[in-house]
Amino acid sequence: MSEQKKVASKEKFFSKKTALVNSKSKTTLEINTNLSPNELNELKNQIRNEKKQKLKKYNIRFLLFFVFVFILIFLFAMKMNII
Repeated sequence: MSEQKKVASKEKFFSKKTALVNSKSKTTLEINTNLSPNELNELKNQIRNEKKQKLKKYNIRFLLFFVFVFILIFLFAMKMNII
C-alpha cells in the first residue's frame, strides 16, 4: 500500500514538473485567464504602469534618504572641524 502511494506521489510530482516546463513559454496571465489577446495586452500594460509608478515612488524615497544621510554626515564633519 505504501509503495503504491510513493509511486503515485512520484508520478504526480513529475507530471507537475512537466506541466511547469511546458507552460514556461506562456505567461501566467495567459495560463490562468480566458481573456482575449487585446484584453490580455491591456491588463499587462496596466500591471507595467503600476510597477513603474511604484518604482518612481521608491526612487524618490531612496534619493531623499541619501540626501538626508549626506547632510547628517556633512554636519557631523563640520562639528568635528574636519571640513
